[in-house]
Amino acid sequence: MKTQIVKLLLTAILPLTLISCRVVNGDVTALMRPPRPPGEYYEIQKALEKYVKATVYLKYPKSGDNRSAFIVRDLDGDGVKNEAIAFYSLVADGSTLHMNIIGKDVSDWNSLADIDLKASDIERADFADMTGQGCENIVVGLKMFTSLARQIRVLSFQGRKLTESLAENYTEYALADLDGDSLKELLLVSLNTAEPATSIARMVKLNGT
Repeated sequence: MKTQIVKLLLTAILPLTLISCRVVNGDVTALMRPPRPPGEYYEIQKALEKYVKATVYLKYPKSGDNRSAFIVRDLDGDGVKNEAIAFYSLVADGSTLHMNIIGKDVSDWNSLADIDLKASDIERADFADMTGQGCENIVVGLKMFTSLARQIRVLSFQGRKLTESLAENYTEYALADLDGDSLKELLLVSLNTAEPATSIARMVKLNGT
């Protein structure tokens, strides 16, 4: 069964690694500032701007199921979706991507943690309990400063702290329960462009501590 799952994932992922992609020049964030979001998302943005104390350019994941400027989740496993994840860059150093965790305490939103991801853009964001501890891990696919380089990071948020448990280069990735333990693992695919071109796929499993 595990072999069949891996084969299906590879069938979906590998064609993407072998297709030539045309790079479109220009960054939409360099255009005018986006409009204020409605309702509670406006309060979340105000909390972010209060922390940064500068104009922010919100970054949106380019693919996957989570493409909003603010992604609201239950990161600490308390059963309440009261943490928001925001990706942004600053006017002063617009090429540097940051991730901020904004939490709701009763009625107010406040920044709880911030990390410089040392990347140029966010490609994708996923969430899954990969360790069995009852808390969601944050899985982000990042575009690095070189045109084709990508890096995947896996982080957790506990005790108002962001902890990184994985940082690796990749071409494509998928999250799935590959070994039947009811937890999701990462299937990482890396393309070697040297002739002859080859792809390497491997499973990454996080261990809870």
